[in-house]
Amino acid sequence: MKKNLFILTKKDGDARNLYMEGMDIRQVNGSGEITFDVAQNYSTNTNLTSGNIFSASAFSASKNSAGFWSDYNLSGKAELEVHLGQNGISPTDLMTNPNPPYASPDANMHEVDNLDGLYYKNTDAVRNHEIYKLGIGDPRWAKTVMP
Repeated sequence: MKKNLFILTKKDGDARNLYMEGMDIRQVNGSGEITFDVAQNYSTNTNLTSGNIFSASAFSASKNSAGFWSDYNLSGKAELEVHLGQNGISPTDLMTNPNPPYASPDANMHEVDNLDGLYYKNTDAVRNHEIYKLGIGDPRWAKTVMP
C-alpha cells in the first residue's frame, strides 16, 4: 500500500460528519506471520482527527492495525504514519474542485458526485508539494499540471 492520497472534504456549510478508517486487523491466521509494505502515503491537512486523516484504525495504531506489528512493515514503523508533507496543503489548494457540489441535509448520506474536480491545480503550491513531486495518488490527477 504505497503512494496513496487520502482526502476528506465537504462543501462549506455541509453538516455531515466526516469519518474514515485505515485498517482493522483482528487476527492473523495460519503461521501468525504477516508482512506489510506500507510507505509514502499522504493526506491533505484539513478535517484531521488528532493530526491524522483517519478517524479510527490508523495504519500506525497500536491495536488492531499494522502498528501492532510495526516490526513487520518493510519500510519501517515511521512509514505507517500518513504524511502531510513539510507544508500541509488543503484539498481546495491541491485539487481544482474537490468538494461535493451539494450539502446533504442527512448527516449520514455520503456519495461521490464530483469526480471532474479531482485534478491537481497548476500552481506553485502544488508543483512544490511532496504529493505532486513524489507522484502520490493517481497519475491522471496531474494531467493539468505543467512543469
